[in-house]
Amino acid sequence: MLVNRLISCSIACVLLLVMWVMYGWNSWNGDRDAYEMYFSRELLFSWGLEIGYGYLNLLAKDFNLDYQAFQILLSFFTLLLFCRYLLKTSVSPVFSLLVFGMVFFPIDYVLMRNFLSFVIILQGIIELLKGTFQGRLFFVLLVLLATTFHQSAIVFLIFYFVPVNGFFSLRKFFIFFSVIVLIYIPFRTSVALPSAIQSHFDMYAVTLQSAVYKIIVHVFFSLIAIFIARMHCLSIADNKYPNYLVKMSFFIFNMNLVSFFFVFLYFEAEIFIRVLRYVIFFNVFYCLNIVFFPKVNHLFVSAYVFLCVCFLFFYFIYPVMDLSLFPLFNRNIIFNSVV
Repeated sequence: MLVNRLISCSIACVLLLVMWVMYGWNSWNGDRDAYEMYFSRELLFSWGLEIGYGYLNLLAKDFNLDYQAFQILLSFFTLLLFCRYLLKTSVSPVFSLLVFGMVFFPIDYVLMRNFLSFVIILQGIIELLKGTFQGRLFFVLLVLLATTFHQSAIVFLIFYFVPVNGFFSLRKFFIFFSVIVLIYIPFRTSVALPSAIQSHFDMYAVTLQSAVYKIIVHVFFSLIAIFIARMHCLSIADNKYPNYLVKMSFFIFNMNLVSFFFVFLYFEAEIFIRVLRYVIFFNVFYCLNIVFFPKVNHLFVSAYVFLCVCFLFFYFIYPVMDLSLFPLFNRNIIFNSVV
């Protein structure tokens, strides 16, 4: 088992180097022009709350780096942080990385700030899974840090309340959720958002039909993940299994319950569909772990992963392949020079 994991880790590291070449030396994608425009900003305050990313841009220019060099360095540290999460939480890093490379990476490398903020949050999840006060404190600090790279990361603060040492009481949770709904609806309809936030949301206007569709999809994928975590948690809790995997089972169950609070965001702006994408990320990586252990309904878990992969590909990647997937190969400086 140890030898197999070492082989898996070694291959995963090689694949991550390939992904670094694809990401770092990419010369154009759907968001490249906007990021190059951001790179030309001269003042830190022009970044608003996202001063972390702004500071990195200004620091790169202080060292006389052009945008391509900045992207190479940023992609290296982003993938390095992702590698750390992968090696610490995956039973088979190479297997998990292959799935990530197929349905997450082709979008993540385009959404540079989102990707960077998310891998910082992943470091927080590692701390959160320790189940200690210090771990939760580090999680909060890392989420706040991630928010300085992309302000949407602030929504992950809700994971602070996700237990990793046991299940939420379903009865208490649904009572709490109902109370929040009764408070949120009249509050949101009577209180306007700050103009800066509202103008940003207006750029991603949402329709009622679109919001309802997202809620249905979110509830569908989360309920199945809750069922999987509940059904298999006791068998995974056997002493033969890694302690972090036991805590991850509780985390997945509770995180998916807490994620139902995200459905309110679907009525605010289209951009919040990215939250569902990250919820599915945790569910898929969890399933890719437990599928390697006995006492698991491997067919059911594999079918769930397949459904997630299909949804991620056809909803997120397929509609924008010309702006994301294809440029990975045909707009790469190294690949083009070789050809």
